[in-house]
Amino acid sequence: MRGTLVESLYCIVLLLSGFLIAYGQKYTLIKQTFTSLSDVNKILNAPVRNVYFLYAENSEHNVPSGKIFLNMCRNLPQNEYQYKLDDNLVDTNGFVLPNAVGTGRYIVLFGGPFAQPCVKYYEEFGEAPLVFRENDTYVWWETKEGDVVKEAFARLEFDEHHDIFVVEFFFDRFGRGVFIAYGYGQWGTLLAGLYFRDVIYPRISEYTKAYYIFKWFDADNNGFPEVNEIVNVSVKYVSIQAVIHRAEIDQNLVEWFANASHSRSLKVTWYVNPANLNETIISLLKSYISLGDDVELSFGSIFFNEMKPEKRLEHVDSYVAAFRNAFGFDPVLVEAYYIDAYTLGYIDSHYPSVKGAVGYVNHEVFCDNFKSAGAYYMPYYPSKYNALVPSNSSEDKLDIVMLPFVHRDITNDILQKSVLYNLNPQDGYHILNDWRIYFKRLLNAFLDGWDQFGLAPYIVDLTYSYIPVDVIEEDLKQIQDSIQLEEASNVLDTEFVEWFRSEFDSSPSYRWIYKDPISESFTSAWYFTPERRVGFIDGQLSEYRKYVHGEYENSYYVVMRPYDNSMPLAS
Repeated sequence: MRGTLVESLYCIVLLLSGFLIAYGQKYTLIKQTFTSLSDVNKILNAPVRNVYFLYAENSEHNVPSGKIFLNMCRNLPQNEYQYKLDDNLVDTNGFVLPNAVGTGRYIVLFGGPFAQPCVKYYEEFGEAPLVFRENDTYVWWETKEGDVVKEAFARLEFDEHHDIFVVEFFFDRFGRGVFIAYGYGQWGTLLAGLYFRDVIYPRISEYTKAYYIFKWFDADNNGFPEVNEIVNVSVKYVSIQAVIHRAEIDQNLVEWFANASHSRSLKVTWYVNPANLNETIISLLKSYISLGDDVELSFGSIFFNEMKPEKRLEHVDSYVAAFRNAFGFDPVLVEAYYIDAYTLGYIDSHYPSVKGAVGYVNHEVFCDNFKSAGAYYMPYYPSKYNALVPSNSSEDKLDIVMLPFVHRDITNDILQKSVLYNLNPQDGYHILNDWRIYFKRLLNAFLDGWDQFGLAPYIVDLTYSYIPVDVIEEDLKQIQDSIQLEEASNVLDTEFVEWFRSEFDSSPSYRWIYKDPISESFTSAWYFTPERRVGFIDGQLSEYRKYVHGEYENSYYVVMRPYDNSMPLAS
């Protein structure tokens, strides 16, 4: 048997040698090593005639992106060729011949495996970092090891207003640097070139992975792709939030939650009511700051709209002063069940340190019995007239990022007329038969279902009467697993708000498509713009609400119990 094995290996060596010699000279195969997209600088700095831009015949629509990339090269001219299979550049499989493009040279390919045989070759023979896959329902990418990258994307997501594209860089087995970029559709490939030039390259050192996947959503619905409409699908955040609404808090409870989070390498944003907070708790929280946590200001479990306007401002001033006295710095974020536009405007003008607010409860039935125009569900800049209305102009904008207090399962909340369907076990654990399955599915829906980015705030009120310790620890373990699998990153709320402000200077539009996390028997699609909110369940319209701009909310100058932000339904 040993002799048979030796003979087989000898034959393989002979075949491989003949394969290489057939191309005119002997080449040494090079072991592939880890590369990152930042290594594309090697292409852009390559000497003249060292870069080969290859376009397949009948794929002229991919040339514009190639031209964009070509014009970024510092040393011109470079090589541009339109090839066909079995010519002097490419063999019948799409393999770029080593005697045509040698070791140390670079290959640039715009277009996917259906348009570019060379891309198909690199994917099928396991050299490209990503391999495109599809079936009748989904499209997705796998690593060359066969692992699914992040998620599968429903085909129904992609049309003339939505696309997805990848960019990647690697060295092939002949030591040639290869850059590949392509979209699922034609717009995606064009955007790959534009986005690389305008967004990726100015921050190229930050792109430390070999590949990246991006989505395009035609936010202004003009049918033309624009760079500011592109999002990195790997931008997915989980925020761990602990709320201390009352000064009376069990020290052991605080220590338990801190340990449960820190032992899983999760950092926590603590929202703390500073009124009469004792020194022991203050000292504990300061020690958590030194471990990487953040402490921010809670105004307590209040709705500001239930106070007279002057009382709201007094409450803000006294709590900011108490917080500053306790911790020695001003807050960057503030929190309450609801912070109205009158109060937010005061905070915006008097406390410039405040950049964000956990300031509204989503679809709270006890606020307005689901009559409101509907919360935005994802972060936005509120109108200076109405905190629940996303601003639609710079003149209308309050410069505070508005975040939800508890991120909710919007479809089930509306169908069941309840606010208890969400990631918080203090709400949902009692009403769901299998919390573990529901929690995992909803967590994934928050991370993967949104088109702009993923965000899953996990909030626990440590002063609430019901605290299911074991369930919370299981939830934190689930979040830890998602982070370790690189399905999301754990961020402080301050870090998220800073990122959001750097990416968006106005309220973005969103699209959220997700399967029912209870049964997975139907799919919801929600569309949010600064003008309206529209929801579909299995393709059937379930809600259409229009935001009214320029009108003061009902509680702006007066006390409202309960809060009523009712707006007329669009006809």
